[in-house]
Amino acid sequence: MEDMLSFFPSGLHVMLVDDDTKNTRTATKTLSMLHCPVVSTHTTACAGLRTLSGDNMLDVQTVLCDVSKVVSSGFDFRRVNETEHQIPVIYLLSTTEPEQMVAGEDAEFLNHLLLKATYIVRKPLDRATIA
Repeated sequence: MEDMLSFFPSGLHVMLVDDDTKNTRTATKTLSMLHCPVVSTHTTACAGLRTLSGDNMLDVQTVLCDVSKVVSSGFDFRRVNETEHQIPVIYLLSTTEPEQMVAGEDAEFLNHLLLKATYIVRKPLDRATIA
């Protein structure tokens, strides 16, 4: 943790993409305790990408994104974000098994996303997982 604070003295600034308000509150509180302020929250991957691509781009060092928001968006949010903005994306996966989250073509897309993901963390976010 001390290494991170020396690398990010004002804390690691996080964008959170999730439409579950309870998970958003829990993640925001947990990240705040770890000196990682949530500087922006969005309910869709498209809205998050618009914020990162806009003229008033926020100072964001990483994005935590519910993987189901990416599946419903229809594009590879991580690839676009990491390639164009050089900001890493950490996928949040619900405690539900991936096979139970979606079906058909969406299931194939979800599997593709999870295979290509750099980081995956299970929800709800807890301090031990992040620290």
